[in-house]
This record gives sequence, C-alpha cells and structure tokens, in this order.
Amino acid sequence: MQSFQLTLIRHGHTSLNEERRYQGWSDSPLSINGAIELENTKLSLIKHEFHQIFCSDLLRARQSAAILFPMHESITYTPLLRELSFGDWEGLTYEECMALESGNYSKWIDDPTSHSPPNGESVQNMTNRIKSFISELKKQAATFENPHIAAVTHGGPIRVVSQLYNDPTVQLNTISVPPPGGWRTFTINQLQEI
Repeated sequence: MQSFQLTLIRHGHTSLNEERRYQGWSDSPLSINGAIELENTKLSLIKHEFHQIFCSDLLRARQSAAILFPMHESITYTPLLRELSFGDWEGLTYEECMALESGNYSKWIDDPTSHSPPNGESVQNMTNRIKSFISELKKQAATFENPHIAAVTHGGPIRVVSQLYNDPTVQLNTISVPPPGGWRTFTINQLQEI
C-alpha cells in the first residue's frame, strides 16, 4: 500500500466562530447552529467507510465527532490535531487584536510563519505537530487494505496538510479551508517525505 485517503473535517460552529473571535486552544462548545450543520455533514459522509477516526482533544472537535460518528466504536483523541494556540489573542476579534498590539498583530497577519501570537504557538510548532500526526498515520495505515482515515480538527491543521500535500510553496495564510462542518480529502503518499 503506497497511499491512503485522509479526510479532514472541520469542527462545527461555536459562538466564538459566529462572533469571529480567535479560539485556538480555548475549549469552547459547539453552538446550536454548529450541531445542526454537522447533521448535514454526517449525511454527506455516510457513504464513506472510515477505517480509523481521529479527533482533536478540544471540546468543539470532540462534540463534532460525537455527532458525526455516533456508532463508531473507537475514536482516538489527540492534542496533535489542535488548532494553533493564539495565546493572548484567544477570545478576541481581529479589530480587538489590532487595537491592543503595537504592530505585533499586523506582522503576524502579514507573515505568520515568522511571527507568533504573544504567549501563543508558532506556526512551525503547529506544523511539526501535524507532521508527527501524519507520520503516525502512515505507520497505522499500513495495516489496512486501501485505508480511508477521518480526522475531526480545525482550520489551522487543515491548512498545514493542504500546504504539505498540495503546494508547499503557497503561504499558509492564503490557503482556504472548508467552513465549519466542511471537509476535504487528501491522498497521503506513504513514500513522500514531509
């Protein structure tokens, strides 16, 4: 087996999403709208047979996985699939971050790979977490015939996988991600070094 399918599903809406606030590692629950939209996502995923399901250990992702895969026997929860930690900016809007920072936020928006949120996580650290997750998946996928793996995660990790497997030359902050409750499938080549 030289490749496998990885479907990354973005968690459903939370009230912080709806207010356009940075969540990062904040453990916010799904909103009512988020739970409703995931019922539609569940219907679109029903035709897929997933050999394994992984999930970020943050509450909004765990609640999403419970809605999407209520009959699945085991879901593996991992901090490797967490969103980027936005540190001091968590819970704030774009406008609030612009108002409090002396240029740090603008620098991060323009070049998130060279700048980190205060008391937050670097993009490189998040990328390393996702690479570790993919490396572990490659080992586990080798035990299945034509494996298809699902992971409930966040926008940041989906951007990282998109960059790693679609176009490493594209800037991370320019990569679009599915809306909350949306999903994207990638083909992961077992032999490709990341």
